[in-house]
Amino acid sequence: MKREIKAPSVGESITEVRIGGWKKGNGESVKAGEVILEIESDKATVEVIADYAGALNIQHAAGDTVKIGEVLGFINE
Repeated sequence: MKREIKAPSVGESITEVRIGGWKKGNGESVKAGEVILEIESDKATVEVIADYAGALNIQHAAGDTVKIGEVLGFINE
C-alpha cells in the first residue's frame, strides 16, 4: 500500500516550510518510527518520523519550499 508523507504543521501562523534534508535516499527501506527527514521554518526545525515501514519514494528535494499538508513523498509498504 502507498502511504503519503505530508508536511506537518509546525506552528499556528506558519503556512510553508523548507525541506532541510532527507535521512534516506529514494527507494531505500525505512522502518516505522525512524526519522526520515527534517523540515525547517523560520522558527524551528522538526524531524518527520515514518509511520510505516517500506520503500521511500521522494517527491520533493532538500531545499524545496512546500505548503503545510502537501505530500512530500510516499512509503510503499
